[in-house]
Amino acid sequence: LLTQLTNRRYGPGYAFAQIMLSLAVCDVVVVVRPAGIVHMLPGAALPNVREVVAFVGAFIAAGYLSAVAFDITRGPHWWRAPLIGSYVSSLGFAVLYYPLAYAGSGSSWFQHMTTHAGILIAASVLGLLPYWLLRPVVRPLPGFGGY
Repeated sequence: LLTQLTNRRYGPGYAFAQIMLSLAVCDVVVVVRPAGIVHMLPGAALPNVREVVAFVGAFIAAGYLSAVAFDITRGPHWWRAPLIGSYVSSLGFAVLYYPLAYAGSGSSWFQHMTTHAGILIAASVLGLLPYWLLRPVVRPLPGFGGY
């Protein structure tokens, strides 16, 4: 939601920068307080290196896809850009993360991927309500056609 609103106001460059900044904040927390994170998760829930690399790669790619899709689909229908941006991001993340993290590992990841993608897509639809409520507050910059 915040990425969509940032994209509405400042464009795709700022939206992608916001995604990278949020990832950087997570990295700083992991580097500064790794023990705090380890204690919050049970031992079995700690991801391996492959899962972490897959997550970071999928997160960056999905964020970029979201920002670009939102910008391309701007238009007179207020709901189109945030819905398609979130939808593309949701599918992009799931389709990239699960095969990168689990393909060849012997785990049954495909069902988890489809369930996760479905939940993210449902959240995309639900995210339209707060987006619609915040549209009057977060005006687009001139040059974006008022969308």
